[in-house]
Amino acid sequence: MADFSAAGVPAGQAPEQDPSLPGPFELRIYTMKDAEAAKLYAERWVPHIDSLGVLNIKVHGVWYSQNNPKQVIALVRHPDGANPAETGKKYMQSEGFINDMKGFDFSLIDKVETHLMNAAEASPVK
Repeated sequence: MADFSAAGVPAGQAPEQDPSLPGPFELRIYTMKDAEAAKLYAERWVPHIDSLGVLNIKVHGVWYSQNNPKQVIALVRHPDGANPAETGKKYMQSEGFINDMKGFDFSLIDKVETHLMNAAEASPVK
């Protein structure tokens, strides 16, 4: 199964987030087996919006890549002071995630890339 942990780092090994900082953004790039698999996976994000929200993880958007039709790209934001590896692990063990992914063939996922980001001063999105 693909590694869904934040930045590909197992829970407990990611650096601690300063609780005074806003929660980090996480850009997640899912490369699927083919374009049809990308469409099937993108549909799973509809219920993810609510199930992630239970853990105060906000979905800012989900896109198809114009450069690679096999990719689905999501931007989420973790709660203030959260360790993304820990919140990601907690989410993947949640009833919401399990229900959202019921019946999905995980072998359709070739690769998951993650990038943790903090907003720069010049960023209009903070």
